[in-house]
Amino acid sequence: MDIKTLRAQCARRLAGLEIPDPFDIDVLCENVATHRGRPLHVLPLPDGAPSGMPCGMWMGTGNADFVWYDGSTSRAHAGHIIAHELAHILCDHFGPVDEVLSASLAPQIDPSTVKLMLGRTRYDTEQEREAELMASLLTAPAAAIPKVEGTVLSRLHDNLFAPTRGRRIGGGR
Repeated sequence: MDIKTLRAQCARRLAGLEIPDPFDIDVLCENVATHRGRPLHVLPLPDGAPSGMPCGMWMGTGNADFVWYDGSTSRAHAGHIIAHELAHILCDHFGPVDEVLSASLAPQIDPSTVKLMLGRTRYDTEQEREAELMASLLTAPAAAIPKVEGTVLSRLHDNLFAPTRGRRIGGGR
């Protein structure tokens, strides 16, 4: 699928989801839980995880979603990992259930109730490309230029970041 088609598909999937502005990953998680009508639990991966473990995972049960992320990384990177896993949720992606891994991540959950489990270790599948693009779309407000106050700063901000087409510098129209 080409990037233009993929981007349009991602935008359709995000329709109806409130993306917080200013961006806040915790608020986004609450909004996804509300959008899906089921609890979402976001947890750091346990210490001492086996090597080769993905930096993010999603596990879906019959009545809740669980997202794990690398808790030892920066807050910005953790937010992107979480957004990537939220993208898998919003896209209804699926993969094989690894009962051993699910038991080590969430021993309180009966492995027979695990319906879906996805972890990212590679980016070369269609699902991973879609999730990565959607994560970028979800977190885009985090990269937005902050609003400024004051006449001179506001005009400078508008000229640099939201220029009006056809306006000449230094004068009117």
